[in-house]
Amino acid sequence: YRLALLFGLAFSAVCLGGCGQEAGSSEANAPSGETAEASSEGESDFPNRYLDFIIGFSAGTGADTNGRLLCSQAEQFLGQSIAVTNRDGAGGALAYTFVASQEPDGYTLSWNSNSQSISHYSGNMEDSIDDFKQVCRISLEDNVLAVAADSKWNTFEEFVEDVKANPGEYICSNGGIGGYNHLAAVALQNAIGGELQHVPLGGGDQITAMQTGEVDCGIASLANYMTYVQSGDVRILASLGEESPSFDPSIPTVKSCGYDVVMSMYRGISVPKDTPDEVVAILSDAFRQACETETYQQYAEENNIIISFMDSDEFTEYVKEDDAQIYQLMEDIGMIQN
Repeated sequence: YRLALLFGLAFSAVCLGGCGQEAGSSEANAPSGETAEASSEGESDFPNRYLDFIIGFSAGTGADTNGRLLCSQAEQFLGQSIAVTNRDGAGGALAYTFVASQEPDGYTLSWNSNSQSISHYSGNMEDSIDDFKQVCRISLEDNVLAVAADSKWNTFEEFVEDVKANPGEYICSNGGIGGYNHLAAVALQNAIGGELQHVPLGGGDQITAMQTGEVDCGIASLANYMTYVQSGDVRILASLGEESPSFDPSIPTVKSCGYDVVMSMYRGISVPKDTPDEVVAILSDAFRQACETETYQQYAEENNIIISFMDSDEFTEYVKEDDAQIYQLMEDIGMIQN
């Protein structure tokens, strides 16, 4: 029955991936604006009107609520309003493509993540990270390895030993084939020298499948599992982040167990590649202050989001390294299309 589930879901994922369409997209009707001008004193008067903030995922998702709250806090530091627009579809590619095509004046911003690289390499868009200028990193969301409360594995070491001894026997769920937590599972199995079967399932379905024994473990962001951890239905064996989860420091990181794997989803902001550096600096400073507000910090704490700000230079180097890691993992599973 488990193999039937595996083959059925895998087939469905392939079909759905090939038939994906833009859904629910909307856009502001106002013009994109003019390039930032200089004042008589030689300083930029940017911004002198509202800004467009483009989110590549549907309204109500974690990416959407996070981005909207951040923008509401940034407005006071920019002195202008920010119009948030959802352009969902193709794993974020529709939003990225739209932003890359806009005037490089700082008035159109993209709420980005590792999906920026995945969308390019999967063939969903021609634009790559080289077509954007990275403004700043805002936060990280660590992937974790989770099992049902009654799982036979009590520790990460037991999991590793069993998976290595039984290659291909155990099924690991993820949020979607080619998605970031699928790549995290691939990185984990590569690091420990084991082999897992990978099945795409939504958040709630992951929990049900673990509880019924249809899958043996799952990898997703901590936020996806936290409600079930608190209810006692799920246990976290290890974090793929740099540090143990703050709610339970006894949970090890994969890295602390001797495996050089860190897979955390970042969220940040990017603009078209030719946007002036002085404009990027203004944006970076405003969003830095936004993520330092009490309102945003409380939201982050409640949603297991790690505020981890980086300015443009730091973030640019970070994205390059992350992009290279994503390319290698996608190449390992034969998913490179660009």
